[in-house]
Amino acid sequence: MVSPASWRRKNESTSAFGMNVLLFFHRLFGNGAVRIIAWFASWVVWIFNKNVRRISDDYLKNLKASASEKGIKLGRLSSRRHIYAFCRSVAGKIVSWSGQTDFGDVGEIDGGLTRSLKRTESPEPLMIIGAHIGNMEVLRAFNTSRIHKTVNVLMHMQNSTVFMEYLNKLNRDSSLNIISTADISPDISMELAERTSRGEWVSMMGDRLLDDSTRYVEVDFLGKKARFPQGPWIMASILKIPVSVMLGLTDDDGVKVYYRELGAVRLDRKNREESIRGYVREYAAELENILYAYPYEWFNFYDFWSHDR
Repeated sequence: MVSPASWRRKNESTSAFGMNVLLFFHRLFGNGAVRIIAWFASWVVWIFNKNVRRISDDYLKNLKASASEKGIKLGRLSSRRHIYAFCRSVAGKIVSWSGQTDFGDVGEIDGGLTRSLKRTESPEPLMIIGAHIGNMEVLRAFNTSRIHKTVNVLMHMQNSTVFMEYLNKLNRDSSLNIISTADISPDISMELAERTSRGEWVSMMGDRLLDDSTRYVEVDFLGKKARFPQGPWIMASILKIPVSVMLGLTDDDGVKVYYRELGAVRLDRKNREESIRGYVREYAAELENILYAYPYEWFNFYDFWSHDR
């Protein structure tokens, strides 16, 4: 059995030197240089990392079978292109935080950018439940440079310390308040309640279990049972704020914003787990529809569906 939280044990593979080199070439040659670097990096990973290649193949197989059952034809899918999309995403995170991205070119999917910008004008708080799909850091950098909405980001940082410290140095004016999931406590919950009462936003990922003790619900996802954490939904119900799914997806035309509000989270005290399962089903269905349209934007490179039945 592979633990559903096995992603936490993966060692960080980024370095400040490598990220500086990337930014240097981007300043000289622009986005074309970044794409070339990502292209070479993807071939190195695809050739020498058999585990990543296997995980990608498994995901693409599940995706294609699930899409076929719903009458969606995806055509031939390539693990090398999938890995390239991930390498491009990592590079995009660094460039966006460096301030070198022209956010005037950000596009939208089904009016997502327009709706999200309108939502920032409201004084009401919001919880964004993201996923390891596309590039959340581009959206965070976009918020810092254009919108200036205070967002409290709850994230696991133990296996990405170098990367996060580097991003923070690139942009010290960020409007993000980053809170490590290791620090979650009643005091943090009270602080978040106070912050959301002032109209601040909260952001959490909803597609990974933090560790083997994480409370989860199991739902169908791309044709197989998958485990999703309960935490984001419980937090939203405690804070009494509405939930949205917001992602930054990349295609040949650049970054596009996907945004959809799922509404308030109200849990049945007598059957809380089943209530959460209903919200997670809706969330998982949103992710499926996104992946049918953007199959290479899935960046959970571990055995996502592998666990005891």
